[in-house]
Amino acid sequence: MAISEESKFYLAMFRPWEALINLILSLMGAGLANYLGHTVSWQMFWAGFIILMTILIGGSALAGCYAQMEKGYSLRITYSNITPGTPQETGRKRLLNCILLTVMSFGITTSLIIFILRTSSIPDEVYFFLLLSMVLMLLYSVPPARLTTRGLGETIWAIQGGFLFPLIAFLFQSGGLTRILIFITLPMTLLYLAMEIIRSLKPFSNDPRSNQRSTLVGRVGSDQTLKLTIYLILGAFVTAGLGSLFGMTWSVLWRILLTLPVGIFLVWQLQSIRDGAKPHWLVLESAAIALVVFPAYFLSLFFWTG
Repeated sequence: MAISEESKFYLAMFRPWEALINLILSLMGAGLANYLGHTVSWQMFWAGFIILMTILIGGSALAGCYAQMEKGYSLRITYSNITPGTPQETGRKRLLNCILLTVMSFGITTSLIIFILRTSSIPDEVYFFLLLSMVLMLLYSVPPARLTTRGLGETIWAIQGGFLFPLIAFLFQSGGLTRILIFITLPMTLLYLAMEIIRSLKPFSNDPRSNQRSTLVGRVGSDQTLKLTIYLILGAFVTAGLGSLFGMTWSVLWRILLTLPVGIFLVWQLQSIRDGAKPHWLVLESAAIALVVFPAYFLSLFFWTG
């Protein structure tokens, strides 16, 4: 069943796929704290996860506000935009809903942070990384930066999902950072970015003009983007391998390397596309998602049961 344009507009803000992936990555971060002997508070886990999700949703909704205003829509009601079904009325409703969603999201974020301040003692690093998450989403959505229109939106989502979600989930349960966490989150961030780029290729190929400003492939070209994605995938596994030189145990490393065949397959597919082969979008996107989900899942399973 085809998804309507209206549904696509709101799904782009809530991003249910990313929410599920970010949950698995958060469980991985909290699981590492459990593996290292810290007592896990599920109340704090869910508080941290919801805070980050509302920051992301609020930032996406804020970006949606500016996108509608750039198209010339406003909340002002005139005869031309009160007729149901007209572009003016649709744009006005989208703008109103984006504003309401932004206010609600940041309201929930603020309430949860105040709740944590009153009821719990958490490391100062948590507030730094929460502030970093907010700043990234402001850069993503608000002029003059508006990174979502400069081809850097995928990078923002990769930093949030691959790095900040597991990092903050870990910090909420522990007293501070640990080296192993960094060498897990770095390759996960690179794989997450590769996933985001691959998932942006099909919409760009279907409508290059509307995606020219908002995606990396629209900014730098398809060949350079495909080459970069290949380097990201290979770089992720090299980074994971280097982690073994800095204390990452083999029991952790091999669970990341389990997806190396998927990575090699994706590299082959991307290189084939560069050489002129027709893309198999479902296969590409499924493999890109698996490249992030599988290592996060296997590590989570190990950290919680090992």
